[in-house]
Amino acid sequence: MEGLLMKFGCTAGQAAARAPLYTGVLVYEALVLAAGLFLALDHAGRLDRLGYNLGLALRRLLDYTHERR
Repeated sequence: MEGLLMKFGCTAGQAAARAPLYTGVLVYEALVLAAGLFLALDHAGRLDRLGYNLGLALRRLLDYTHERR
């Protein structure tokens, strides 16, 4: 990120100071985009089968661990 900021005219010190901020903003924006995508898929009903299969797997895991006690 520092190299990219230096290409846009920042000095090395400025780039080193600003890089964590811009990296955090970039990660935050990616997480917001991913959350929006999952929300849209959920509203469309595309994640119902995934939730069902995840529930079955967790139930099997719970039953397996309970039997081992």
